[in-house]
Amino acid sequence: MKLSLPSLTNCFESAPKPFDEMKLSKAEVKQKVAELKTNGFFSIPISETTQRYLHNTNQGKGNSESQWEAKSTGTELKLPKSYNEIATRMATAVISKVADQKVHLETQEFQIRRPGLTPADRWHQDRNPKVLTCLATLEGRGTEYVTPALARATFKHIDDKITPIEMRKGRILCKEDIKTFKKDNFYFIASRSDVTESIPKLVHRAPAYDHKELSERAIFLSRWRPV
Repeated sequence: MKLSLPSLTNCFESAPKPFDEMKLSKAEVKQKVAELKTNGFFSIPISETTQRYLHNTNQGKGNSESQWEAKSTGTELKLPKSYNEIATRMATAVISKVADQKVHLETQEFQIRRPGLTPADRWHQDRNPKVLTCLATLEGRGTEYVTPALARATFKHIDDKITPIEMRKGRILCKEDIKTFKKDNFYFIASRSDVTESIPKLVHRAPAYDHKELSERAIFLSRWRPV
């Protein structure tokens, strides 16, 4: 009996690639939008392939097309356009479903970032011009957030800043109220904009670090805005 073996071309085509987990079906997009409307965010588990790629790139073990750049927000490394395109198609599908019409998005950032000391460690909501942010913790502690229901009772806006207020039960925000994004997941957060008016805007912050901890933190960050 003559056995046929798969060609090398087919093997390479079927091998998983970084960010393939962001290739969502229409049914999956619908589910993620439902999560976004309920929780103020949705998540996608990071595949082993993508985890390995991001870890190696952050550690300088991969063949990166870009160089680390020092910015006011920390040091940043741009990731390849081909991976960006996968994520952008998914983000476009989600925001178009939210808006119930076609919305064209462009990428504001698609990078690994080693954050510096920035206002992101204060409670905030994302806002214009971006409409969607993706975060994943690679090293260090994850982004902290408060559920939309608790945030409505706990925070108020003053001159576009979010300030904790006394809760209706007479207590302020306590440690038990604060949730943390887990590692090994991409988290997508909607920003305050006309396009995302129907979505609760997640109140979140970067965790507070001392200088030693901060030097060890790394995140994946991507943000999109309407064209």
